[in-house]
Amino acid sequence: MKTVFLCNGSPIARHIVHELKSIVDLDLVVIESPQRRLLVSDFKKYGTLDTLSRVGDVIRRLLNKKIIEANIDKQIGSNWRDWPSETKLHETDDINAIEVGKEIAARSPDLILCWGTTMVRSATLGDISRSLNVHTGLSPYYCGSRCLEWALILGDVNNIGVTVHQLTTKIDGGAIFGQATIPVSPEDTVYDLHLRLDVQGAKILLDAVRRLARGEDISLHPQPSDEGLMLYRRQWSRHTARQLNQLMKRGDLARMCKNPSSPQKHLIAPWSAS
Repeated sequence: MKTVFLCNGSPIARHIVHELKSIVDLDLVVIESPQRRLLVSDFKKYGTLDTLSRVGDVIRRLLNKKIIEANIDKQIGSNWRDWPSETKLHETDDINAIEVGKEIAARSPDLILCWGTTMVRSATLGDISRSLNVHTGLSPYYCGSRCLEWALILGDVNNIGVTVHQLTTKIDGGAIFGQATIPVSPEDTVYDLHLRLDVQGAKILLDAVRRLARGEDISLHPQPSDEGLMLYRRQWSRHTARQLNQLMKRGDLARMCKNPSSPQKHLIAPWSAS
């Protein structure tokens, strides 16, 4: 099964590439690094202060790099530290660049997988009918950007989860293969929860690929279109970032774990390993 993987080059993405190489014919990995392009766009759209706040998030991750990497090693091992040999890599700052679409079309893949890129347009996907995306939010209740952070701000710890769905032009709105919530404890940091979501999402995605590689059909469950929140990147500002930081510093997560703002919502396609 010829497969193309669109990703952001993160540690979990590299881990997934290692796993995919043992399951399918991984014909191409497209790595999107849009930071410079988004930085210029952010200055134009949001101004200096909000853009510097977003840059601050990156700096904080760099300062905690050793701790974050040690946690990744505990969760998935160390194969993420490099790309597997003999893997065709195409780097871009825009997943929808014309040359990316040409690279995909030239390979006529049976399956396109997506992890952590900006929104993929239909022109990039072409006429490939089978595609899966990992969304680190619980669709349809949290769709779009920073779903984990918004769930924390809302105190909704029962509905922090991940969804693997068909990749469509509707943001995180494709039919769902599998989804799961993650446990949250008072000692968790935002980084801990992000890693837990990523690991769970990788498991669900790789399970779907294994089933397809065995020739099995996978069930996809349509999402209702009238439920939940659509969260756009522009809605996140230095004010919401400060609110989340203060919430975590005060230890409000312990209070939320005891008294969540909402019970766990109905999962459209609860995932269990095959």
